[in-house]
Amino acid sequence: MLREDKNHNTYISGCSEIEVQSAEEAFKVFWRGQKKRHIATTKMNRESSRSHTVFTIKLVQAPLDANGDNILQEKEQITVSQLSLVDLAGTENVNRTKAEQNRLREA
Repeated sequence: MLREDKNHNTYISGCSEIEVQSAEEAFKVFWRGQKKRHIATTKMNRESSRSHTVFTIKLVQAPLDANGDNILQEKEQITVSQLSLVDLAGTENVNRTKAEQNRLREA
């Protein structure tokens, strides 16, 4: 469900933001999310998405101080990159999938 906060920022209700420190941790979070996906079999697709899924990776790069001990918090030196992987539960051609009952209603 899309929601709006008091500052009129749109967000998705029920989403989680998890800070990770390594690619391995990020993959663990990704696979945990994959397990929550709703899928069903159609004649065209063995694992057809029945729910929308968004997995966003935000990479923050900040320099360390001269000793290499502390992260500098100067905004002009911080770089943020973002990658979003989106799986939308789309409509399927019901003639080609031979959808019936629940699958037909979903499509």
